[in-house]
Amino acid sequence: MKRLWIYLCILSVILNIGCLTIGNAAADDTEGEGNSSIPVETEQRQNPPNLVVGRGLKTPVFKAGEEVRLSIPIDNTSTTAAEHVVISLVVDNINDLPFSIDNMTAKKRISSIGGRGNSEAVFYLNIPKTVAAKIYGMTINVEYSSPSGGSYSASEKIYIKIENDYKMPELRLLKVEIDGDELLAGSSKRTLFRIENTGDLAAKDVEVRLGGFENNGLKLETPIDTQNIKSIEGKRQGETAFKILADKDIESGTYSLDLFLTYKDENN
Repeated sequence: MKRLWIYLCILSVILNIGCLTIGNAAADDTEGEGNSSIPVETEQRQNPPNLVVGRGLKTPVFKAGEEVRLSIPIDNTSTTAAEHVVISLVVDNINDLPFSIDNMTAKKRISSIGGRGNSEAVFYLNIPKTVAAKIYGMTINVEYSSPSGGSYSASEKIYIKIENDYKMPELRLLKVEIDGDELLAGSSKRTLFRIENTGDLAAKDVEVRLGGFENNGLKLETPIDTQNIKSIEGKRQGETAFKILADKDIESGTYSLDLFLTYKDENN
């Protein structure tokens, strides 16, 4: 009897060890199932960042002659962050843009836009007083990358409206003044031409040419028929003079001459 009891105890110990071994194996299997998720880098490649430009942007309205703030919304519709974001104003023909621009103001950089996040690219621009009042279109380009190194881009055309209350420069001959009020046959006199700018903006590099002397008994004392005025501000006057000579055989009367005016606005 005593020997049989010892055998039963040994068998019981062996059975308990077997149960522990089976239990540990089951626990290991359960833990392995919990580690079957997709690696972060693979998930980023399958779901890259996606930036949308100008979503919900209403047409901005700006005034000529002002420095303005143009804000472009940038939205990331993906759960993956967009990094090294560069936003550019595309300039195909700089003459078609309603503002002055250079390389410093044409690009903006954003270090990162998180998943489902948003940001804005802000451009500060000067709108010349001479720009035409109308709606202008321009293209916004965006280049960016993902955390895993992929490169992406997007573009969108936006529109802005410019209003201009300034009147462009407009020159007219206001008055002709002859020394002594009349030109006598066989003499020459200084003749002053007073020119008025009826616009709001300055007229630059004004060129005044006097013509119409063909066979009328009048001519310029010197062959120089053109005078220059550097600038005539808006609502102001400028003047220039020519010395006109009358033939000794000229008949009394009123004679017409031609005055040609050429000029530039402030934006050339």
